[in-house]
Amino acid sequence: IAKRTKNLAYFEGGFETLVNKMEKYIIKKGGAILKGKIVENVRKTKDNWSVDGEEFDRVIITTPQPVAEKITGGYIQKHDSTHYLWGQTLIFEMNKKLMSGYWLNILDSSWPFLVVVEHTNMINKSHYNNKHIVYVGNYLPDGDPRLSATKEELISRYFPYLKRINTSLLKKDIYRAHLFRAPFAQPVFETNRSQHLPKMNQGGGLYLANMSMVYPFDRGTNYAIKMGEDVANLLAKDL
Repeated sequence: IAKRTKNLAYFEGGFETLVNKMEKYIIKKGGAILKGKIVENVRKTKDNWSVDGEEFDRVIITTPQPVAEKITGGYIQKHDSTHYLWGQTLIFEMNKKLMSGYWLNILDSSWPFLVVVEHTNMINKSHYNNKHIVYVGNYLPDGDPRLSATKEELISRYFPYLKRINTSLLKKDIYRAHLFRAPFAQPVFETNRSQHLPKMNQGGGLYLANMSMVYPFDRGTNYAIKMGEDVANLLAKDL
């Protein structure tokens, strides 16, 4: 709780702005970024590491734990205690304001979603074609029926609850909606997690850095950047 703050910031243009800046910096420094590349296996060779047949001196893996375990063929220690929830977000472009606040946590288990965020109550709607942008978010376990629902089915299910937030809301006030889903979005930490954290240095020139390792804090871009610096410094020190 002490790590949270009311002092919020937002990249103009979203985190894509940060990613694009990082890309330009990496390329300027002589690095290469392979877009759309799916890494299927990482294997230890006699002297180096083979990533889908291409040799490297050192490898940093930043995927979620189950993916890291899979692509390394068991080289990375398996952690059965690492559990994840899916992230699912339904984003509405609305013709009217939904609520006066920015962030609304839902603490009623009978509701079908966990949070409502009216983004344009922090960032002016002039940046978004003058539409009100509302995020309706969920963390869901594997197999939850909402993960297989269509966008239209979710809208129908969610709308009565959105109307309870704003009784004047009408279906026609929803200009457009966008549905996003991602596995491994939220690591769930068990009791005594600190005693079972994966090691960043996996040995032999292989390093692991992912969002299940930021314990006791929650996953976030702040911690991703810090972890990136930590693992890069560790690799440089080992070299």
